[in-house]
Amino acid sequence: MAYHPYETLAQSKVLYQAKKVADYTREKGYAYGNANVNPPYDLGKTEKLVSCDRFVAWAIFMAGDTKNNTEESRHTLYGDGNLESYLIANGFIKIDKVEEVQAGDVIFVGDSHEHYPNLQGAWLEYPDHVFICAGESFGGNFYRYDAGSDRRIQSVQPSDEPLEYSGKEFKFAYRVPEARK
Repeated sequence: MAYHPYETLAQSKVLYQAKKVADYTREKGYAYGNANVNPPYDLGKTEKLVSCDRFVAWAIFMAGDTKNNTEESRHTLYGDGNLESYLIANGFIKIDKVEEVQAGDVIFVGDSHEHYPNLQGAWLEYPDHVFICAGESFGGNFYRYDAGSDRRIQSVQPSDEPLEYSGKEFKFAYRVPEARK
């Protein structure tokens, strides 16, 4: 179930890589944190840090979307070079309705000002958290791959939780396009 073929092969690749990255970070003892280098470029080196945004970028990278991904790219939720820009540059399709979410979608929730109350201007528009949806579960829950805390990183994934993150509402999602060029 964790990475079964869903709608498209591209979505299945994202799910497969999300599972591999989740297992790898758990087995190698990664901790929650903002790595100075994109995690795929630091394998076997020093940092062993991953955050929600870097986890998603890592899984997407491993699924074959390597364009616009360099060692220095941070793919954070905020500012220049953010994860949303990376997904757009790789042809991902924006999903605005929670009812349209599918397995393999990159889900953005919450508002940045909830986590960082001193943000101002355009920074207030950024989401607070991101993860990969692994499909609908039961009772309104969804399976998900998520590196938003040490507890999540060290858990066997996918987890089974509400789509919202600690009460943070759905903002939007991005779906890998069917046809890859």
